[in-house]
Amino acid sequence: MNLGVGVLAKPMTVENLMDAISRFDAGHAAAVSAYFRRVAGDAHFVEEHLRIYSQAMQTDEAPNFDAIPRDRLLD
Repeated sequence: MNLGVGVLAKPMTVENLMDAISRFDAGHAAAVSAYFRRVAGDAHFVEEHLRIYSQAMQTDEAPNFDAIPRDRLLD
């Protein structure tokens, strides 16, 4: 959830935003940021962000990113 994909795939409501904020993990967000800085340049990051955003906007169902092991999210 730290990358916001789950938030983008759900209706923008106070409840959904509060839920996302309550599950935010600053340590995980820092690990994700460090990973992308280490392995990808700016162009790659923008391309991936747009790909994931497009994927999130095309689905009728919110993905369950909480079910994906954290180490897999960093692969």
